Amino acid sequence: MSILGNRVERREDLALLTTGGTYVDDITREGVAHVVYVRSTIAHGTIVSIEVDDALAAPGVLAVVRAADIDLPPIVPITMVDQSMVRPVLATDRVRFVGEPIVAVVAETREAAIDAAELVIVEIDSLEPLIDPRVATTDDAPRLYPEVGTNVALSFTQRGEPVSFDACDIVVTRTIVNQRVAAAPIESRSALCWWEDDRLILEIGCQGPHPIRTALAATYGLEPDQVRVICPDVGGGFGAKAQLPAEAMLLGDLARRIARPVRWSETRSENLVGMNQGRGQIQTVTLGGTRDGTGDGRARQTDTGELRYGTGHHGLGNITNLCCAESRRLQRPDPTARDRAGGAGCSSATKSCSAQTAYGTCRHIGCHAIEQGEFGSTKQ
Repeated sequence: MSILGNRVERREDLALLTTGGTYVDDITREGVAHVVYVRSTIAHGTIVSIEVDDALAAPGVLAVVRAADIDLPPIVPITMVDQSMVRPVLATDRVRFVGEPIVAVVAETREAAIDAAELVIVEIDSLEPLIDPRVATTDDAPRLYPEVGTNVALSFTQRGEPVSFDACDIVVTRTIVNQRVAAAPIESRSALCWWEDDRLILEIGCQGPHPIRTALAATYGLEPDQVRVICPDVGGGFGAKAQLPAEAMLLGDLARRIARPVRWSETRSENLVGMNQGRGQIQTVTLGGTRDGTGDGRARQTDTGELRYGTGHHGLGNITNLCCAESRRLQRPDPTARDRAGGAGCSSATKSCSAQTAYGTCRHIGCHAIEQGEFGSTKQ
């Protein structure tokens, strides 16, 4: 029987709403150790020194690991992004965002790991942070990757001739700031990892185990069938759990190092600074059309935004940047045009500019349903 037009009963809701389901933090292994990360409190800076002796001597501590102690390849961005802008699993000589992991502490209990992490002393010389992506593209902006010489990770150039607005009765240009947002799933990130002979097992709440298996196999030099990724119930993801986080990537090394299973579960505060974030875009949109709303419209959009480094395949650039620096013809300059823009950020920008264009059209035909206060001027 087709699901179209028929009631579809969800089988999973009863357990999720009553017994609570089974999430990674509900699962355990015999002899499991706990991992806590020491994170950067500085947005941008160079690491001067890392002192771990006191942490190593703390009760219950099994290992304290810095970037110099591991031999794992860095996280490489997707092909479209500058391939030299890699992210180390643990920060090496420079930190690039608040919350970046610098040291991993492994202990018998989570409480012991937290206490030992407080004993790690990281000295960082602060550098000027980059807050506004428009500033980041200027010639005198500080470089997150000095060896690369630019902060531009991804750029699209329009193909063909731009669409002309000369024949349009109404032309509206607007710049919209689509602020950065945190996914903030109810279940923060968590993972449990162990080895069975030469096979790596990872339990992780995610949005697709196969890409994570591929990433782990490449990181540890294994064949795909030597890696098993198990995804139990997931307490929300919203796109931010679609890739393997650096904190979970390191667990295989830590489990092998102490020859025991290891688990990592972040706090809410860690989640808000460490998890991939969305949007953070600035769009300049131009729409044009006729005063009576008939005939073809014109649209052009340019995006500037933040691409969270080392996230594998997420951030600005996967969807929304596909319509950057683009000119197009619209069948009619109405709010439904936003659905053809692609991506939530572009949609909101096009919708806003479409509404302003609609106001310009309504004003010329005597319709006063839309108030001008929200918008700027239109071409008369």
